[in-house]
This record gives sequence, C-alpha cells and structure tokens, in this order.
Amino acid sequence: MKDNVKNIRVRAKAIGKAYEKIINNISYDNVIEENDLKYSRYDSNILDVYKPNKAKKSIILYIHGGGWISLDKNLYKPILLFLANNGYMVFNINYRLAPEHTVDDMEEDILNAISYAINYSKRDKVYLMGDSAGAHLASLVTNKLLLDKYKDNHLKKYIIGNLLFYGVFDLTNVRDTHFHDIDTYLSSIVKKDEDKIKYSPVTYINKNIPRVFISSGEVDKLNVESKEYYNLLKKYDIEVEALIFPKTTLSAHHSFLNYYTSYACRESMKALLNFLNKE
Repeated sequence: MKDNVKNIRVRAKAIGKAYEKIINNISYDNVIEENDLKYSRYDSNILDVYKPNKAKKSIILYIHGGGWISLDKNLYKPILLFLANNGYMVFNINYRLAPEHTVDDMEEDILNAISYAINYSKRDKVYLMGDSAGAHLASLVTNKLLLDKYKDNHLKKYIIGNLLFYGVFDLTNVRDTHFHDIDTYLSSIVKKDEDKIKYSPVTYINKNIPRVFISSGEVDKLNVESKEYYNLLKKYDIEVEALIFPKTTLSAHHSFLNYYTSYACRESMKALLNFLNKE
C-alpha cells in the first residue's frame, strides 16, 4: 500500500503545482485573506481565512478531499473565495492525513478547527463543507456531535448544516463502486472490519442532524453514495436538498469543484448559494 499512497501523493502534488499559478492570481477586492494560521498544536493543522468586508452571521469551514491521504487546502481557493465574495467568512483547513494518522485524528483536528473558527469569527453558526473524503469527514463529525459521541460535545450547538460534494457516507460497501484507487484509499483508514461501521456517517444518522446540501454527478462512480445518503436523510425527515447532475453532464465528474470554470462547478455554486440564502 505504501507505494500506492506514494504514487497518489506524487500525482496530487503535480496537480497542485499545475494549478498554483492560476489559483494565486485569483482575488476579490472585498475579500481579505489570512493564510496558514495555526489552529492546533499539530504541524499540519493550519488554515486560511477568507473574510468579506461585510460578513454574514454564519461561517463555512471547508474540509478538503483527497481520499484521506493526499491534497491540501490550496486547491479549493477559487470556490471558497467565491463564497467569501458572496458574504461568507470561510475557513479552509488542512488536517492530518492517513495512513500516518487515523480518522480519529482527523475528527480531532476538525473539532479543533471548529473551535478556532468560532473564536476567531465571533460567530455561532457554522456550516461544515467538504468534497469527497472531506464530505465524509464533515458528515461524520456532524452526525457524531448530534449524538453526543465526543467527550466535549459543546460544539454541536454551533453546527447548522452540511454542504457535501460527491462524498463517501457508507464505508461498508464503497468498494462496490469500483472507484479508482478505492482499495488504497479505504485501506489507509480501515484497519479492521469494524472500522467500516465505526467511520461511516450513516452509522450515526439521527433526527437532530441539521439541514444538508448534496451535489454529485451520475458520471462519478461514487454518485451512488450521495444518492443513498440523500434518501436516508429523507427517511429521517431531515431537511436536505440535492443537485445530482445527469450522465449527460460530463463536467460533473469526481472533483468537479477543482475545475471552477466548469458548468458543473458553476451550477453547483449557484444551487449552494440558493440553499444558504434559505437559512
């Protein structure tokens, strides 16, 4: 597995390098950036803040994708600056990655980041947002918070929603999707069979989960995860909206948020803002 992880990280680093010049040239006049702020004691625990001149009462904390083993916050700057330009203070975090670290470690990092964001922003309404592995972590932390699964559970009162893009929500059958490199990704966080249940957001579904926005595309092999999670949330009468692109929308492939000029990304951002405006 070590060689597979290494190869994936090499590819991810190359993608980041290719995007670097484009990403660094994106800015908005009414958004101020603060980069690489330390939110916890671990080396990787840094975040960026995008602050609009007139910030809304709720904030967004973004958790990046990358199969739990790769990528970082930098690739998501374009869409998050867009959200900041629309009035949302956004916190874009790095967290400890597998296989060197566990999902428990990642959960700890996210909880620490939530605390930091609340204290920094002086706001008490937080949306957890993420794509792929980040959507998995956002929903896992939220669902567990609402079931009092953490020792210090005071943060649950601040979480007002999840914004989830092409995520993984049930680890027990995700291999059946035949998503590329899924064996490597899953093996990096699942060390024994019970981990599949322990780390699945669906395990902790409950009626107290706040409103949820989901977006994915049928051309993505992981799309079944989003559709099934949507249906499960509906069964619990949870407020949920989904934008699922049909197979004809080829730009709605996995990781479409990284292609910020694509049709799928632009339309999902419009739908997301409509969802947020209903708060």
